[in-house]
Amino acid sequence: MTILEKMNISFQIPKPMDAHIHFREGAMLKVVVPHTVQQWSRAVVMPNLSEPIFTLDRATQYHEEIMAATSGKAFEALMTMYLSPEIKPQIEKWDSDHVVQAVKMYPKGGTTNSEAGVSDIEEVFPVLELMEEKGMKLLIHGEVADNSVDVFDRERRWVDTGLLSIVKRFPRLKIVCEHITTREMVAFIQDGPSHIGATITPQHLLHDRNIMLGDGIRPHWYCKPILKRKEDQEALLSLVCSDLDRVFAGTDSAPHLKKNNESDCGCAGVYSAPCALSMYVTALSQRLDLSRGAEKKIVERFLSINGPVFYGREPSSELVVISNDSFNVPQIYDVDGEILNPILAGESLQWSVKSV
Repeated sequence: MTILEKMNISFQIPKPMDAHIHFREGAMLKVVVPHTVQQWSRAVVMPNLSEPIFTLDRATQYHEEIMAATSGKAFEALMTMYLSPEIKPQIEKWDSDHVVQAVKMYPKGGTTNSEAGVSDIEEVFPVLELMEEKGMKLLIHGEVADNSVDVFDRERRWVDTGLLSIVKRFPRLKIVCEHITTREMVAFIQDGPSHIGATITPQHLLHDRNIMLGDGIRPHWYCKPILKRKEDQEALLSLVCSDLDRVFAGTDSAPHLKKNNESDCGCAGVYSAPCALSMYVTALSQRLDLSRGAEKKIVERFLSINGPVFYGREPSSELVVISNDSFNVPQIYDVDGEILNPILAGESLQWSVKSV
């Protein structure tokens, strides 16, 4: 046991913001929304449902479904629409007071429910031009969806073939590079302009690909972008600990039923909502001495400050307590008679997060 593990460490931060989450629909939504509401003050909700969200009206309806599942607890859901050439009339009607705050770009066929995604970037340039004029944010799943490209190299290839062209063509477009995973993307964010931010998931900070493939296949760690090399994980940790204010938490919590995760062609998606905050703090405690005030501030800014500021929000006035008391991750959740497993099901994490 280390000295820090023997110490009683406890500190408060504003209730964090999850800048990238999937709630799904129907019975699944009703089960998973409360897990996020318990520990997060707001979340940016992704639009890749079974029928993608292409209109402001559908986004508003989905927002109402989410809020109905919060049981009246304080929570802000920031909604997104799915990027396609056809949404330009919706952007023309949009204003910044709408529940929709961003548009999500998926590579066609690159992840769950991405069949309607973008295959030719130039086809959506008219939409991006209008978004730039209106100050609307573009959220990018930054991978090439090309089976001739190694799965571990698809993000780094996207930096060169897609991202740079968007940034050069639309220099004022506010962009979030979602769930970044590679040294190359870290370098891009570090050197990039102030209007380009990035989210990082807890699984990419906590582990590299060995957790998924090193001792047998662990399908509940399979996500897209896939877990990368140890040096990529180290680059992500260094980026967060550098305290760059354009980097913030986005769990990419993406629930799938156990039978779909563990099938012969398993779904990509890590369900982390019940334990994501503990995962983040556990990962960052590998680099930071959380008995020190300055290093606690790095955790606070990454989890609670940077995301709200980037989205034009005030940090939450509610508080949560982070302490080095172990947290035991629940084994299963019931979804209308089916099993949902969280990541790290039945395991223990070094840090816990509780509401004040």
